[in-house]
Formats: sequence, structure tokens, C-alpha cells
Amino acid sequence: MPLDDPERYLVRSSRPSEIALGLVVGALSLLFVSFASYVLWWGIRHGLLKGPYDSGWLGYVSVPIVLYVLGLPGSWVAFRLLSGRARRDGGLFSPAVLRLGGALLLLAPWPWLIAHPSNPWHWWHCTTLTGGGVACWILAARRERTDAPDGSHSGSPARPLDGT
Repeated sequence: MPLDDPERYLVRSSRPSEIALGLVVGALSLLFVSFASYVLWWGIRHGLLKGPYDSGWLGYVSVPIVLYVLGLPGSWVAFRLLSGRARRDGGLFSPAVLRLGGALLLLAPWPWLIAHPSNPWHWWHCTTLTGGGVACWILAARRERTDAPDGSHSGSPARPLDGT
């Protein structure tokens, strides 16, 4: 696959593919949220939520937290895909959300790599997630240029507010 024209990856996708992807993402996010809720319900029923000083508490609580962190934003993305409400720039996320995700992708692998620097998988994850974080920042900058005011309305910073 030639990478000579990166602009072709920025064109808007077809509506049927957005619906199909929205259904898949929605099903996965529903699965994650349902499983997290079941784990919490099971833990409450069996008394596993006694407190942070109980052995195994952190491992038990981290499972639903991770599943909710994956499932709730996934349901938001699925809603955006299924509703068809596109942003002005054609993307799903605003530049601020892209920068937040990029910052998380840039920072997340480093503690893992520092803890075990000899593990090649940690180096692989650090490399790929850092590349994804940089790509999020580049896409956010491109989207901000697309969202920039064009001077055709009164809120443009190109004109003074006093009308001169």
C-alpha cells in the first residue's frame, strides 16, 4: 500500500461504513460496561468491597475501572457514529479531545518502560503509543486550522471589535 498521498486518509467515510463501525463499537462498549457492572454487582454481593486494606481489593476494583474507562467513551463514539452528527471538520473528536488522548498516549507507556526496561514488549508499546500520541497532536493541529474562523462573521479576530 503506497503512502504517497496521506490526504486520502482524511476524506469523509461513507454513511454505511459509519453505521457498521458504530454498531461494532457500540456492541463492544455495551459488552465492557455490562461486564464491569456484573463484576461490581458480584463483588458487592459476595462482600469483596470491604476496603483498600483487604487483600486483593486493588485487583478486584481495577477490573471494572478499566472496563468502564474503555466502555463509556466507546459508547460515546458509537453514538456519534450512529447519529451521523459530524463536526464541521468531519472528525469525531474535537482538537481538545485529540490533544488529551495524545497526551495520554504519550505518557502512558513510560512508567511501564521505566519499571522493566529490558522487556522488548514494553519498548514496542512505547514506540507505537508514542507514534499514536504524536499523530493525535498533528491531527488536532490540522483540525484547528480547519475550524479557524474565515472572517465572514462578526466574531472574527481579524477585525477590531469597535467596527473600525
